[in-house]
Amino acid sequence: MVDTVQIQDSGGGIRNAIVPPGILRPMKTLKVRYSSPDNLVAEFPDGTWLGTDNTVTGRYQGSYWFGVGDPSSLVKTEKTACRANTLLNKAGVSIGGLGVWGAWILPDNNFLFIVNGSGGKWYLYLAKNVSGTVTVGANYPTLNDAKPVMEIGEKSGTHIAGVNALHKRSLCIANIGGSTVLLFGEYNVASGRVPGGANDLVRLLKSTDLGVTWTTVLEWNTNGSTRQVSHIHGVIQDPLTKYIYILCGDNIYGGLIRWDGISAAPAANTAIVNFNTTPGWDCLYDSANLDRYRSGDILFNGDMGGYLIDNHFNKSPTLIPRTGKLFGVSGEPVDVPYGHDPLIGLNTLTGFLWVCLIDRTNFPTCQKTWDVLYSSDLKTWVPIGYFPDYSTPTSAKIFDIYFSRAGEIVISAATGVASLVAGSVGGTLLCYLTDNIDGIYKQLT
Repeated sequence: MVDTVQIQDSGGGIRNAIVPPGILRPMKTLKVRYSSPDNLVAEFPDGTWLGTDNTVTGRYQGSYWFGVGDPSSLVKTEKTACRANTLLNKAGVSIGGLGVWGAWILPDNNFLFIVNGSGGKWYLYLAKNVSGTVTVGANYPTLNDAKPVMEIGEKSGTHIAGVNALHKRSLCIANIGGSTVLLFGEYNVASGRVPGGANDLVRLLKSTDLGVTWTTVLEWNTNGSTRQVSHIHGVIQDPLTKYIYILCGDNIYGGLIRWDGISAAPAANTAIVNFNTTPGWDCLYDSANLDRYRSGDILFNGDMGGYLIDNHFNKSPTLIPRTGKLFGVSGEPVDVPYGHDPLIGLNTLTGFLWVCLIDRTNFPTCQKTWDVLYSSDLKTWVPIGYFPDYSTPTSAKIFDIYFSRAGEIVISAATGVASLVAGSVGGTLLCYLTDNIDGIYKQLT
């Protein structure tokens, strides 16, 4: 199989490149070109940045702006229709918006974005972008009524608090049968969850009209008695085979599901282990090593896909075939730092990167650093260094790692619970790869 490397950018990772089979990818490390206090959430095809910041321009993380120029000297124009405190719920009532969280640029140049409302409820909004003039709403085609296209975690009028996206991979801009299909995986961390009952709902949803309307593909935890899935970590499409991967967590409720994107879904409340019995669906689930198939992302290389397990106690990556029967094999053991679960990755022409989260809630003695690992082949991973975190929360995660249109690696902490740059809320690092001369694990600067 041709080694197709997906060059992931903020517009959905649609650019691919081909690397000759068997090419040697030497060890690399990251160098920081510019540390920005802004949250550079995404970049439009024309190079305009979509971002927010902790100043009046970004409404103190409460609105988005378009930025033009180099990130070190952006000219910003706020898009007032995105102001969180002016947005409404589906009933037309203010959500008490506290801030914008993350965004996805769509193929038609519109964008979806998430807002944190009062009471811990989360909302997905669709912004119409016509040459920089932005409106927000659900009333297609005008899209200006300030209402969401999705109340995340809402079903039959009950909107569960604490259901959001995990990071950028929570929403996949997929190509299925030549058409664009959006897939969104709910990340449920609600309090007071009752297995199979109150506050326990988890779904995979899809849109075939670029975010205007959404329907359910998969549904779990609604049978009144048992939980099948804790939450969805990510939804990934293999750019070559077009398979869809649904990454679920955690522990006994975690596993990996593969879908051909076309076949009918199994019944609601189907356990992960039983997906193999449905045509067009496959799964990986290990009752002996519960987190072996738990991940926040998948990267692809030649005939295989691979990921670091979203649990720092599991010391080996997992590799899966891109075609044929689905199974998992372990790569070489890797030293993942304590309390830093591997979260999200990036394919590059010279290798693969993975960034960990920080979990001081469950592991209070772990370091407050963003650890980065590198691999040349997905089989062997090496921690190459770290970025300090300057935030106050006990646990934090980045939103995305992607390529800019200029070819720089962009690490964006647009989740509001991280700080990559001292004095900022969030922040962004613009980096490039260089040869790892000394091979020493150290602060990346």
